[in-house]
Amino acid sequence: MVLIDQRIQHNSGIPLGGVGTGSVEIRPDGLFHDWEIFNAGPWNPNSPACKGGPAMNPEDLVFVVRTKDAADHVLTRYLALREQLHNLYHFAWIRSVEAISFAGTFPVARLTYIDDELPVQLEAEVFSPFVPLDSRTSGTPGFYVHFNIENLTDEPVEVSILGIIRNPSGCNQEARKPHNKLVDMDEALAITLGADDLTQGACSTGDMTFAALGGEISFVTGCTLDEVNGVAFRSSPYGLKLQTFLHTFQDEGQLPNLNAELPRRLAEDFKASDLTVDQRQKLLGELLEYPFVHDKHARFHLVDPEIADSPELLDEIAKNLAELSDKKSEWGYGALCSSQTLSAEAQASALFTLGWHFPNHISPTGENIGHMYEHWFTSSLEVVEFMIDNFADIRLDTIALPESIHNSSLPAEAADAVTGQMSTLTKCTWWTRAGHFGVWEGLGCCGFHTTDITYQGSFPIISLFPDLQKMQMEHGAKFQREDGRVHHFFIPDFSKVDNGFDRVDMNQQFVMLAARDYLWTGDRGYLERLWPHIIRAMDNTALLDSDGDGLPDTDTRRNTYDVWDFKGCPSYIASLWLGALKAAIRLANEMGDKDRAAAWQSIYDNGLASFEDKLWNGEYYVLWRDGDEID
Repeated sequence: MVLIDQRIQHNSGIPLGGVGTGSVEIRPDGLFHDWEIFNAGPWNPNSPACKGGPAMNPEDLVFVVRTKDAADHVLTRYLALREQLHNLYHFAWIRSVEAISFAGTFPVARLTYIDDELPVQLEAEVFSPFVPLDSRTSGTPGFYVHFNIENLTDEPVEVSILGIIRNPSGCNQEARKPHNKLVDMDEALAITLGADDLTQGACSTGDMTFAALGGEISFVTGCTLDEVNGVAFRSSPYGLKLQTFLHTFQDEGQLPNLNAELPRRLAEDFKASDLTVDQRQKLLGELLEYPFVHDKHARFHLVDPEIADSPELLDEIAKNLAELSDKKSEWGYGALCSSQTLSAEAQASALFTLGWHFPNHISPTGENIGHMYEHWFTSSLEVVEFMIDNFADIRLDTIALPESIHNSSLPAEAADAVTGQMSTLTKCTWWTRAGHFGVWEGLGCCGFHTTDITYQGSFPIISLFPDLQKMQMEHGAKFQREDGRVHHFFIPDFSKVDNGFDRVDMNQQFVMLAARDYLWTGDRGYLERLWPHIIRAMDNTALLDSDGDGLPDTDTRRNTYDVWDFKGCPSYIASLWLGALKAAIRLANEMGDKDRAAAWQSIYDNGLASFEDKLWNGEYYVLWRDGDEID
């Protein structure tokens, strides 16, 4: 009897990608979900330039491990838990690992692959550059998959890790002509996934680069999806046989090093008999760069070399190419494989890196607002070069952050909450070419840099990336209304704000945020630039005090609670006002503005006494007081 432990399918994971670059999630099933890197979808829900379905599906990047022990016993496993990957009818020798243990602590996910039959212990660290106080490195559009391998036996074991990826360049553009290019990076090999005939300025126009290093790297530069999953041609007089480069991977523990950069189709009237022997050999050499041709020819060569090199087989290959083209099997998949032999109980590693460069971030207004990463990279290959060159330092700095939090005196639940909430900085941020930065209030929901949300939730930003927090505060200050009212949030990008100026808690929160940021960073220039806005915000809120008791009591209805309107003098609004006064007094003294400091101190003293007298009922502070009415 087969016993199966069924568990819930988790729909969340650790987001990967840089600050403001778009993201993708690694989940407990070992696959990569929610590819929000193409400037569309929930990350940019109303983009006018992006139509069609998802550009990348979870199965479009998958890893496979193959081991061979000293007794020549070969095992091959998908490093993912997905039934759709299996083709047990034709490939009974490859299936998923038994289970995956997933430890997600943003910004790092650690996956331990569990399979009692494997002679090795295999783990993966999956993370993006996320370095405190270094927003430039943390704004890198890419991620690492770092495999650590341990031989559990007392004899040598061959271990090969294969990564297969789809070319998404120009996704949903009908005229796209994908091309894959192999790049030798000395220590690493990379495949750049791009396309020709793309629409200039379209959100999916750009490229992606997939690289691998560690051990011996082999490759398949380009092929169709059918050549990955296995393709058979029923018209063959030699019988039905599936062709795929996975046969070579299974047999030899590496890829056949095939370098087809573009799809291929021969003329409709092609006849091999019209060519000379030299011409046939030259053409066959070119076609052998295509996986199904390579696999087909190699297997024929084992049986009968004469058939393998015959014009008849070449004619059949020409028909096969046409059939692949006619069935519209998507071309553009590439694969890289790291192979190495581990001695008894030895350890080794293999590193895969993915970077992207899709610069056309189209605002719902139609403007191409781009990405900040365009200032640092002109292509995805440059992204990957940067990531590989700096891997050791980036890894240490990135891993140190969650480790320091979880090794602190915080309770485990609090540490989990802190690191979990930090993921918003990858999942929900825009950072445009012009340098405008903001966090969605909710992914694709509401707006950016919502003042009250920033007041409540920006402590990770000021502590990790103070330049970004100051950046969004200064940009927000530009939209302060002439009467001193501070904006509510930016929508649909950073060029406009909503009409939430009636919210009476925005001004106080803005002032306290400015004070916190200044005291945190000591940036005198920042304080000087915001000082006029602070004065106007304070003066405007002071107008809400109609009876001179130092507390707001007029037009206090709208506030951060959205649908819960207040009246009279609310404790919440009044307490924010006292906090803003305290902060403003400190800032006025910093600026040497003694007159304002004294005036605000007087209001504060009056308001503090009134707060106790007006709002404390002997047991608790009332919600509000409006004349004789108390709630």
